[in-house]
Amino acid sequence: MYSEMAFARNLCKGEPRERALMRRAANEPTFGVQIATKTIDEGVRAGLSIADNGADFVSLNLGCPIYEATRRGLGSALLKKPKKLSRLIGGMAEGLPIPLEVKVRIGIDSVNIESVVEALEETGIAALTIHGRTAQQRYKKSADWDLIKRIAQNTQLPIIGNGDVLTLHEARNRIENYDVSAVMIGRGALTKPWVFQEYVPTSHAVRSLFARPESLTL
Repeated sequence: MYSEMAFARNLCKGEPRERALMRRAANEPTFGVQIATKTIDEGVRAGLSIADNGADFVSLNLGCPIYEATRRGLGSALLKKPKKLSRLIGGMAEGLPIPLEVKVRIGIDSVNIESVVEALEETGIAALTIHGRTAQQRYKKSADWDLIKRIAQNTQLPIIGNGDVLTLHEARNRIENYDVSAVMIGRGALTKPWVFQEYVPTSHAVRSLFARPESLTL
């Protein structure tokens, strides 16, 4: 389970509305807090606060296409410069006591996911979530799962596939046929929140990806 996206700067300032996003349900076995930032220092400080509040992992959102994020140079706007992105993510991963997961789209207005994945290979992240649309496409076109599969087959990073996973059948199909380590469900959970209870085989694998280092068992 991921929190809503919090702006790391506001989280560091202690704003109550942002800090409320770090609250974890008592029955949630694996929980991560999703943040938006463009600086290492801000990301690490927010991540340390998140770790202190008991989350299992930090998620850096680089897929958000909304203007409120991109006008600040956050979210999907950061996909423009993969090498700069690599320094940001590597610095954050090195400074955090819990795993860092990163979520991206396949590009902004054109596809550059191959360059992004190459830049992130050695950054130390626990997993990479790929939403199969560009930021410009928002949700207008079908997610490109063939591209997600090709990326998953050609990287050592654990890949979590995202986009158009709305039912049990789609979740099972993506896991079994697209070489991803897991799937992420977003909009599908709004209409069918029990879909997670229907499909549980990957739950242990996901907990292993995001377990705190001292509690990781294989």
